Order: sequence, then C-alpha cells, then structure tokens
Amino acid sequence: MSWQCARKAASVIGAEDRRRLQKLAKAMRAAVKAGDIAAYNDISQESHHVIRELGDQRTAVEVLERLRYPSVRYQFQVSLLPGRIEEGLAEHVSVIEAVASGDGDRAEAAMRAHLSSLVGSLQKLSELGGLPRTTLGRTPAS
Repeated sequence: MSWQCARKAASVIGAEDRRRLQKLAKAMRAAVKAGDIAAYNDISQESHHVIRELGDQRTAVEVLERLRYPSVRYQFQVSLLPGRIEEGLAEHVSVIEAVASGDGDRAEAAMRAHLSSLVGSLQKLSELGGLPRTTLGRTPAS
C-alpha cells in the first residue's frame, strides 16, 4: 500500500512538496552522519507521512496508520542493527528522489525495495532474539 501512495505522490507532486521532501532527505543525512538514531527515526516517519499525504489514498493510509502504531516499538530496534540506518538512509533518499522526479514506476519500485529491505531487517532482528547489543548514543565509528 505504501507503494501505491509513492506512485500517486509522484504523479501529483509540485515544487513546494518536492522541496519539502528534499529538505527531509537532507535532515535525514545529517541525522545519520551525527549517529542520531532518534532523529533519523522521526524524519523517516515524517517522510512516509508526507508521501502518504501526497498520495491521498485514503484506504491505504487508514490501513497503514493502523499498522504503524504496533510497529513503532520495533522501528527503533531495527535502527540499531549494524548498518541499518545507513541502508535506510539510502532507501529513503531513493524513494524521495523517485517521488520528486514525478516517475510513478520508479517511486513504486523504490518504495517496494525499501519495504522489502525493512522486512529483511525485521527478520534479522527476530533471529537475534530482539534488541541487538549496542551502546545508545554512540556512532558506528565510536
């Protein structure tokens, strides 16, 4: 369903919304560079929200909102997987660039790839038995 929103968002995006998404991509890059997982997660959620808003697919949005709340508790844990925020950043930027380009096929493909990767990360998290060992507040280079 998120891919439907991305496809539709690409077909209707205007200059102001394009700048809004590009600003989110820039902020997400900065959060990853700083190792700020909380900010990364917040910006990730905002980028999905903007794409859903632009896509204006009411039924899809309603279903996604119902699914979002139970999944929030795993979102932060997934972000702690080694390399995941860097992967997520690349995926989000790909989705944002595709939506901003106005290419619905590309936007749908980018969103599908992002969601597929996220499912893989959830599987890794499950295999690890939940939260991986890490020290909060440290960057990967620390």
